[in-house]
Amino acid sequence: MYRRRRQPAREPAFSFDSFLDVVTNVVGIIVRLILVAWVGARAYGMLQAGADETPAAPLAEPKPADDPMHPEVARTELALAEARKQLLARMQELREMEGKKAQTGEAIAALAELIDDKFGEGK
Repeated sequence: MYRRRRQPAREPAFSFDSFLDVVTNVVGIIVRLILVAWVGARAYGMLQAGADETPAAPLAEPKPADDPMHPEVARTELALAEARKQLLARMQELREMEGKKAQTGEAIAALAELIDDKFGEGK
């Protein structure tokens, strides 16, 4: 009987496909680097060109009446002023109530002391 011998393991043959892949990847990376450098140079050039220009004439100061929301802002300010007046009136009422409360507390304390003096001696 005749036996087939196995062929010894040999190195894989050189493949032009893998070489082509490597070359293509390297070229792609180089193209990307060139594009990044080009865009950066253009942006830097625009910044330099903008700095060399003479400044434009100053614009007129905007007026509040030029704002399209000016009427609504004025109405809101009026409502806020009215609310502020009401709040101040309420705070004044609160101060008066606190004063009355203090006076009532003093009167109750005086009455309690008077009652203790008058009725407390008899016990």
